[in-house]
Amino acid sequence: MAKRNNSAQRMLVILNAAVAQPDGDTISDVWAKSFNLGIEKTTKRDLEVVESLGILYGQFEITKSLIAQTDYSEELYRKSFNRIDGVLSIQNLSSQWTGLKHNLAPETLLAINWLSEVLPDEENSVDSDFVKGIEEQLLQLKKSLEVDNVPLSLKIFVERQIEIIEKAFRQHGVMGTKALRDALYQGYSNSHENDSIVTEYEQSNELSILGKVWNQIKNIPGVVIKTNKALEAGAGVVGKGQKAIEFLENFQM
Repeated sequence: MAKRNNSAQRMLVILNAAVAQPDGDTISDVWAKSFNLGIEKTTKRDLEVVESLGILYGQFEITKSLIAQTDYSEELYRKSFNRIDGVLSIQNLSSQWTGLKHNLAPETLLAINWLSEVLPDEENSVDSDFVKGIEEQLLQLKKSLEVDNVPLSLKIFVERQIEIIEKAFRQHGVMGTKALRDALYQGYSNSHENDSIVTEYEQSNELSILGKVWNQIKNIPGVVIKTNKALEAGAGVVGKGQKAIEFLENFQM
């Protein structure tokens, strides 16, 4: 059967990554690797682990809700759900993984695999080559910030925008295109809050690259949003040059 793109499939990818980690790792380290959060132990990383587990648990709740609406017997998945519920706990993240890993036995993962096949597709997958292209553009943008004589205010703004985009693609593997949709709102809101910077540096190479990236994200199927009236009204165009207006339009339909 063809692989579907739904909450159960996204869970399966993360759980398979987790079960492949060494028994001696801490639970926090296991999840950090599984969510691609890096291996350096920092407070920021640990907070992102907790946040990512919350998102993954949300996908778990979606999966439970969807399968409950079918005629399949609860006996097919109830025990696996109970085990996963324990695995996704944020308690004792400093403990060794071996204490939880046994809950992800082959039969547990098999049940999630089965769910991923019987539940319907929720959205189209984002092509891996597309993601790689975005990553390359962000790398180019980071290099531009290092090499060029970029004003500090513009650098801080662009770095925050990059952070929003990179986080969205990390979370995309867990929560699907909602992560990218949320990023569009965050990017738009951050741009509006810093509209003086957008206006002052509208001709910069950095905003040109950043605008192209946002435009590509916006055009991913399922990500396109209709910017609500409050945001549209707040953005305004008074006092902005054409390039600044074009930059903000990258967030809208």
